[in-house]
Amino acid sequence: MPARTGKMASDKAEILSNPDACLKKASAILSVKFHSVSDLRRKLRAKGFYSSAVDPTIEKLKSLDFLNDSRFAESYARELRDKGFGARRISEALARRLVPQDIVRQELAKFADDGGSSEEVWLEEIAKLLKKKERSFEREKDDRKRKRKIYAYLLSRGYRSDQIAKALSARDQNLTE
Repeated sequence: MPARTGKMASDKAEILSNPDACLKKASAILSVKFHSVSDLRRKLRAKGFYSSAVDPTIEKLKSLDFLNDSRFAESYARELRDKGFGARRISEALARRLVPQDIVRQELAKFADDGGSSEEVWLEEIAKLLKKKERSFEREKDDRKRKRKIYAYLLSRGYRSDQIAKALSARDQNLTE
């Protein structure tokens, strides 16, 4: 009986060092959604694959353009922006995924290409968020407390304080007109 468990362990080690098995698993992971290079490497290593199988798999997927940090960053940044997150929060999220900083800067700059300057784009996003959350903020009767809550909320979403101040100023101007 002990010889059999040794055989099973040997078979498992052979599979975990096999680049073809690793490529098959990587393809399954990527078929669900985009991943950064570091995310995919981490996931494959967590599945037990050896570096000798993971490294060639990553290189092959990159050469076939199935694995691309720029494409991942674009998709993930747009997803976060659509959820109402600001540049700082998006940048932090991409950094956690170990996307290179030059790609992060490039993707954040693309938002300005959607129309207007980068600052205008972020101010529009803040205005959308404020409109969406307007009712919950209006429950607070004290203006100072309400403003603090709005600031805290928008800061937690990744917007800069100067952007928040401009957006609130524009909002107040629109309310008085």
